[in-house]
Amino acid sequence: MIAPSTVPLVLGAHSLRPADVVAVAEGRPVALADEARCRMTATRAALERMIARGDEIYGATTGVGALKTVGVAPSGQATFNRLLLAAHAVGHGEPVPEAWTRATMVVRAAGLAIGAAGVRPAVADALCDALNAGFVPAVHGIGSVGQADLSQLAEIGHALIGEGPDGARLGECGLSPLAPQPREAHALVNANAFSTGIACLALEAARSAVLAFEESGALAYEAVLGNVDQLDPMVGALRPYPGHVAALASIRALLGGGALAEGRARPRALQDALAFKAFAQTQGAARDALDALDAQLTCELRSSGDSPVVLLGEDRAISTGNHDSAPVAIALDYARLGLAQAATVACERVQQLLAPAFTDLPSGLRADPEAAEDGLAIAGHGAASLAAELRLLAAPVTTEQPTSGIAEGIEDRVTLAPAGARRLLEQAALAHRLAAVELVCAAQAIDLRGRADELGAGTARAYAATREHVPFTAAGSAPSGDLGALAATLRRRDAAPRDAFATVAAGDRALTPGECAERARQAAALIDVDAIVAGRDGAGEARLLWRSAHSEGWLNTWWEPRDTGYHDHGGSCVGVHVLAGTAWNEPLVVGVARQPREYGAGQSFSFPGEGIHRMDHAPGAVTVHVYSPPIASIGHYDLVDGQLRRVAGEPDAPSPPSGALLDAVSAVP
Repeated sequence: MIAPSTVPLVLGAHSLRPADVVAVAEGRPVALADEARCRMTATRAALERMIARGDEIYGATTGVGALKTVGVAPSGQATFNRLLLAAHAVGHGEPVPEAWTRATMVVRAAGLAIGAAGVRPAVADALCDALNAGFVPAVHGIGSVGQADLSQLAEIGHALIGEGPDGARLGECGLSPLAPQPREAHALVNANAFSTGIACLALEAARSAVLAFEESGALAYEAVLGNVDQLDPMVGALRPYPGHVAALASIRALLGGGALAEGRARPRALQDALAFKAFAQTQGAARDALDALDAQLTCELRSSGDSPVVLLGEDRAISTGNHDSAPVAIALDYARLGLAQAATVACERVQQLLAPAFTDLPSGLRADPEAAEDGLAIAGHGAASLAAELRLLAAPVTTEQPTSGIAEGIEDRVTLAPAGARRLLEQAALAHRLAAVELVCAAQAIDLRGRADELGAGTARAYAATREHVPFTAAGSAPSGDLGALAATLRRRDAAPRDAFATVAAGDRALTPGECAERARQAAALIDVDAIVAGRDGAGEARLLWRSAHSEGWLNTWWEPRDTGYHDHGGSCVGVHVLAGTAWNEPLVVGVARQPREYGAGQSFSFPGEGIHRMDHAPGAVTVHVYSPPIASIGHYDLVDGQLRRVAGEPDAPSPPSGALLDAVSAVP
């Protein structure tokens, strides 16, 4: 289910997701879908008709920015397109990492594949071919103000036409220069692909950082003998922010099986300091902020940020403001504020680990309480510095330059989205380092208490990873080891627990319908639908992803129409997320006309445990279903001699169609 990186990501067949951008940034190949080629060919033909009849089209038959009133003659198109790319390549600073450029290229290719820009498939192909050949032009980090990433995209486009510092390398990679036609140079640069691409990378890094704080914070909980009552599931039920509930489940899973979690070790205090008492709440706020960014990026990746756009049905092209990146820029500001809060609380936990008042251990966690040596005391200074840097990076960028006189006042609004994305990446790197400091201090306290064999399953893994890179600081010695290597281990995507779906499955209570839908979305983010479609075979199947004490997850892939019939889940509620294709959910309501509701890729829904419903799956539907509690039995419904009859079935058995019942319900006006 987790796709191998060698399976090409197909652009234009379904919406791109942030995880897809990360995969391509790390080297996954890409391909342009046939349906995308058809859309692009149709809108290109329409644009060429408009140009032929003399329509005035921004960036195609006119200049851009302050030169929007200056026409471009047909004979000057080749020169205009070439010079547009060269003139916009005004980047500054050091070249960005290749992963950033690859992320930018795949985002722009996917945007063009939507088919609204009016360019030929050859333009998207040029980006895809470059990605697959490993051709990554040098792109500078400074130059965009977040109102279309003109400079970075111009540097890429300039190279793709065989010019600029990297143009000569095209041939070495087996590529031919793109010859841009009217509108195509402008279409290459007039988008926010740089901001969006980096934001996808930053989202992945920030989520890893949040998990790192949960791992380090859970180990700190063990170290100070924190009061686990603060992590009771009812705490989340009484204040059910999605991130809070997920953080509680994650932290409890890390502590699970240990003496502290199971009551075999007494907590040190009735009520801990807020850095521990509000640990899950702060982590939850950070999770919610990142989920908000994920939602905005997911929408942005399935959107056309082009201007102009071709309205095929109306045979005209219109200018738009869809290149305004405020939705992503504001979400990036929110994400950085959330991560800064988590970092601040992590820093406070470090300070408390080093203070006898919170641990009853020697100051600085010294191995010899009578010695004047520092132990780990000065680690607190470094942690405070890291947290301060994180907070400085959290300052909103969307308010830094509210107005602009760029392009003679035409481009009078900026968002600075690229700076916001870059700062989130920088925050995440610092956060991993801060989490490593917390792990080292927590491991030292655990060793001083002699509790290494009493830890939970997740905290034991965290302790072992810490000691693999940083040893105990004994009396008469200074801290040693490789903190950087420890921080690097925290950047793994499957930060504890290691199993891909274990974090999604974690929890010690039954889920609500809404929580099932959220878990389905989380599981879907770990699944690569392109790999599934590439390996399609037969009519399809349902595959178990996990089954735990409180939930189970299934991946359904149907290549032929699939009707589940009316059924119940024996009291288990369900949440469904659609990865690809179309599915319909329909509750059974006696005496009322049928009420099927359609859901497409990227949409989710939930259904209560006491309900009866049926689902239709169109050919090619790929869905994730999460049930809670795990299904004990399924009830199948149909009409027999005019009476509604329920037939119990095994949990894993397929649901047959409800022919007579469906006919009867369909007859209700």
